[in-house]
Amino acid sequence: MSRILCLRFRPPPADDEPARNRRGPRVPPAVVYELPADLRDRLRADVEEFSPIIGWVAGWPAPCLCLEVGATSAWFGGETALIERLQAWAAERRLSCTASIADTLGTAWAIVHYGLPRNPPFVSRIVADDETAKILSPLPVEALRISKPTSTLLRELGIDFIGKLLDLPRAALTERFDAELLLRLNQALGIEPELFAAVAPESQLEAALNWEYGLVDIDPLVEVWEHLLPQLLGPLAERGHGVVRLLAEIRGESCGLRRLVVGLLRPSVDSKKLVDLLRLRLESIRFVEPVVGTRLVVLESAMPAVEQQMLFAELAPPIEAQAWTTLIERLSGRLGSDAVSQVCFCADHQPERTWKAMPQFTAHSLNTSAGPATKKSKTKLKVDATDGISQGLPRPTSLLTEPRSIRVIALALQGHPQRFRDVDTEHRVACGWGPERIETGWWRGPSIRRDYYRVATEAGTHVWLFRDLQTRGWFLHGWFD
Repeated sequence: MSRILCLRFRPPPADDEPARNRRGPRVPPAVVYELPADLRDRLRADVEEFSPIIGWVAGWPAPCLCLEVGATSAWFGGETALIERLQAWAAERRLSCTASIADTLGTAWAIVHYGLPRNPPFVSRIVADDETAKILSPLPVEALRISKPTSTLLRELGIDFIGKLLDLPRAALTERFDAELLLRLNQALGIEPELFAAVAPESQLEAALNWEYGLVDIDPLVEVWEHLLPQLLGPLAERGHGVVRLLAEIRGESCGLRRLVVGLLRPSVDSKKLVDLLRLRLESIRFVEPVVGTRLVVLESAMPAVEQQMLFAELAPPIEAQAWTTLIERLSGRLGSDAVSQVCFCADHQPERTWKAMPQFTAHSLNTSAGPATKKSKTKLKVDATDGISQGLPRPTSLLTEPRSIRVIALALQGHPQRFRDVDTEHRVACGWGPERIETGWWRGPSIRRDYYRVATEAGTHVWLFRDLQTRGWFLHGWFD
């Protein structure tokens, strides 16, 4: 049975976007969010784990992917489990999207564009076989993908929703409207078939080997990988490319399948390095049955960066940089790509929101794939944040994740702190600087208004305190070295 999954990508709401603009009108406008071409290709390749039949909905903007999951949903344990895996897939890539599974492309498309909330990062709906007409009835007529003149004429006649169309005789629709209206309605209901053009996947480099007797040890399996890798690295080297992401599939006697993915920060055709990373990933899993086959697939490749040779040795890049890259790759291979993160700075006036942890491979991918315009905007953003900070007090070298409440004694309500008690220790203030007022925008909801002070205690410790202007409470936020 054919089941269609539509996946629409949406731009995530910006932190500084007013809440009233996020709700949107009752009838969503035409889709205007276009994905960059390179991101389109990458996302289409990434969703191949859900179905081999993938395509963009013809005649409409790029964000809507269409997949045939009638046969593949059983691999995940059903459609509900497939949606859960899809949600995790979107979260790993920090994507905002809506998803729907239905019998027809028209119904699935209508739901992801007009039948689901717009606020959550990921929201989905599964339509049962006998619910198509019921689900379509409350949706606006624009959900049928009809032309603008046709939808305008329908609304002038008081036909705002698809349910009103379903109540009208088909003969009347044929006489008074273009054939497009009845065609789209029949396609959504499954009366007439609708095909979509599947995008032919790029040919992948892969090598596989099966054997009769099951393996229960790691070493023989690693030897098989050492035998298969030259079949992949040879053609890659001829193209001048190196491996960026490598997939290793392990098949058990009962057809159970395990997938191991290793990534590299720098493209490589070093067989020993790839085998070591695969071994590290292999040590983190537990075999539940003997292995009778394996397959290696190059998921992503790229040209290695060209490094100019230096005439003088002291000008050459430090060896530590290469060692650091190797360490990140090995840690990610052993612990998983999401377990190794780096700190990325954000332009924000609220101190605890000026940074966020991002997986090392995600951050590296964004930095290397960003075009000149993106790099320029990131640089401008960083300059703005630095300029704003330099005009106030210096920032502490150690910042608490969440400010800690303290008890403060001051000579006046708006005055500098004279003494404060942190946990069980009381500190006397020798001198202080400030205040520096920090406020957040009204569009974030409840505003945050604080007066920050840098104070030096008699013991020689420099701390960063603030007074919440709404609750009048005092908090400790960091220390200076």
